Amino acid sequence: MPNNNNRVKYTRGHIEYILNNYRAYPEECVKETGHSISSIKMMLGNAVSRLSGETTFLGSELYAEVVQEYLEANPNIYGKPMSIEKFRMLFL
Repeated sequence: MPNNNNRVKYTRGHIEYILNNYRAYPEECVKETGHSISSIKMMLGNAVSRLSGETTFLGSELYAEVVQEYLEANPNIYGKPMSIEKFRMLFL
């Protein structure tokens, strides 16, 4: 069984950096955060699941909080927060 003691935990700063840079510079997100592309996608998927009410995975509370802030800060053309569906299309 692998040793998880060396795992890098996601911080608010990591998540914000990913949301601001992942679409254009995924490899930079890997370098900056120490997380792999698959780990980043899993974290974003966990956030979406929590916001959708599908799961309450323990670590996803912070992920969901930061993603919710991102949705609100990036409204659609009608001034409403970005939808979960649009977020999925862009990030997952």
